[in-house]
Amino acid sequence: WVDTEGNNHSEYCSIDYQIRSPEDSAGTINPVEPNGFITIYTQLNSDTRKIKNGQRFLFGNTDNWICFKVLGGGVRNFLNDETEDNDSTKLLELIVETNQVNSDDDDIINGIADYNKLVFTFSASPTSYEGRIGDIFSLDPNLEINGFPSDRTVSFLSSASSIISVSGSGLVELISAGSATITMYLNDNTSASSSILVASSASAILSYDIRISPSDGLVYDGETETFTIYAYYGGVLQPVTFDFSVASGSVVPVNKYAFSVVDDNSFTVENKSMYLDNPLIIQASNGSLVKNIEIELLGAW
Repeated sequence: WVDTEGNNHSEYCSIDYQIRSPEDSAGTINPVEPNGFITIYTQLNSDTRKIKNGQRFLFGNTDNWICFKVLGGGVRNFLNDETEDNDSTKLLELIVETNQVNSDDDDIINGIADYNKLVFTFSASPTSYEGRIGDIFSLDPNLEINGFPSDRTVSFLSSASSIISVSGSGLVELISAGSATITMYLNDNTSASSSILVASSASAILSYDIRISPSDGLVYDGETETFTIYAYYGGVLQPVTFDFSVASGSVVPVNKYAFSVVDDNSFTVENKSMYLDNPLIIQASNGSLVKNIEIELLGAW
């Protein structure tokens, strides 16, 4: 069967087909066609988890498509293998009813229900921004169509470009004090749009937040760990790179570790032999931005 996103499914399933029909339509002038519902048991996996209430499916071929729609309460994934483990479910039960094929919404050629029924969703990042004059950040619209990421071209527009400007690629610059609404939309479908509010101030003072991953700073004896470091301003990731070096105040003997720079935002530390007296200190710097990162060289156990 094929779902509304055009994905083919070949999972094993059990079908219980029940038909409700009039007592006898033979010989009538306007016979009433039978209507019914189907109970389907199928594997619960990453594909079938996407099935939602009200979703429609086409079965058959181009000569004769039959449509079934998942009933409002027809998605049941509580068939647990273990009573007290809600995640032990292996089967998905679907209750579907006969439904009409819609030539306007459905792709009759490929058998995809609701193919032409598009739902556009913007999940902009950041959702809003407040900073000071001169700040620059990138606006990511995170466009999805029918729940799937889309690479369709998105345009951007500022309600007050003299205050907040935005480029065609979504690069936003705070030019003067005030606020503006940045709208993102599809060129060929302006009804699919979303917006965020951006405010700037000459006196706004925000600080950089330097984040390290993994944050625990632990490297065990005989292992090598890669650390990444990024700078955020006003909660927004910034294109800031760093120079890495062993801090002058670090007293760990050089035979206890191996330090190596990977790129402008990451480095590795190998724990050659545990050293518990003091942490290894790696300094990340970019102009006035300086961060000392303490790395614990622990034993294997």
